[in-house]
Amino acid sequence: MDLERRHFPGADGVSLRAMEDDGQRKLVGTFAPFRSRSQLLGGQFYEIIEPGAFDAVLGDDVRALFNHDPNNLLGRSTNGTLRMWTEDDGARYEVDLDETDVAERVLAGVRRRDITGNSFAFQLSGDEADEEWRSEGGVMIRRIKRFSRLLDVGPVTYPAYEATQVSARSLEMASDHTGVDVRKLWKRHWNLVRRQRMLDTR
Repeated sequence: MDLERRHFPGADGVSLRAMEDDGQRKLVGTFAPFRSRSQLLGGQFYEIIEPGAFDAVLGDDVRALFNHDPNNLLGRSTNGTLRMWTEDDGARYEVDLDETDVAERVLAGVRRRDITGNSFAFQLSGDEADEEWRSEGGVMIRRIKRFSRLLDVGPVTYPAYEATQVSARSLEMASDHTGVDVRKLWKRHWNLVRRQRMLDTR
């Protein structure tokens, strides 16, 4: 099973917020909206997460990480410092913050609105029951009905175009449905991103 990541900017100020409850500092965020079309993935398809897709994985051993970095651990579901649940419009998380350097930096960034986005890392089994591909209005739509594994959730700082990691299998599936070699398009996209980064650092 390939690892994939999805990022949701949350620029509206609702998707990620800091709060304090009886002296305990917390982050509360929405890491996956339901029934909402994603940005264009791999240059070729959109994705929609269906309600119920997380039902089998919310009990997994999940970490709350800052920028998906295991060195930036904020909490963990198995020890109760990370809690996850779903509501009608999406999947949410709440993590208790301690006094580590990374927690202090994240808390300050969220309060200043420097950090507004959330992300999660997941895997799909490849079973046809997990996802559905179809053409809608001339574009390919991937509907995720069931995640096989949830690895981490948490706040992120990087921009949206950097945030999405699409698996090779997903690109192959899109290619099969569209007749377009999406992997070549994805490689071309990242070459342009790297070139722009080099120009930005000059």
